[in-house]
Amino acid sequence: MLMRIQNLYLVILVLINSFYMFANEFKFILFPIFTAFKFINVYFVFSITLISSLVSLIIFKKRKIQLLINNINILFNLFFLFFTIYQISSFNSVYFVFITNLFFLYKANRAVKKDEELINSIDRIR
Repeated sequence: MLMRIQNLYLVILVLINSFYMFANEFKFILFPIFTAFKFINVYFVFSITLISSLVSLIIFKKRKIQLLINNINILFNLFFLFFTIYQISSFNSVYFVFITNLFFLYKANRAVKKDEELINSIDRIR
């Protein structure tokens, strides 16, 4: 069942992250440079979010693993949202990306939980 609403949220998330990652690469949008632990930068954050969203999109049949990956992705985005707030003093599009990531991951998690509850209720009836 690839046509679930959580997959639409994850596809939107993948499109947003890939757009901002490539827009920054080709200098259409310039994100401020921030680093953590000398190896984490904007590309690392977007690529981790992009890869975990793609993995979550691919394993749509395993809802519990999909929830786990989405929760890890939410924690990852929250960590870097707070890290950028601490390090960068002005508001820019990095915050927009992190907030939209969190929004779509939250909506995808709610939809996965709703599907899981629906499947469990059907199993109880049988």
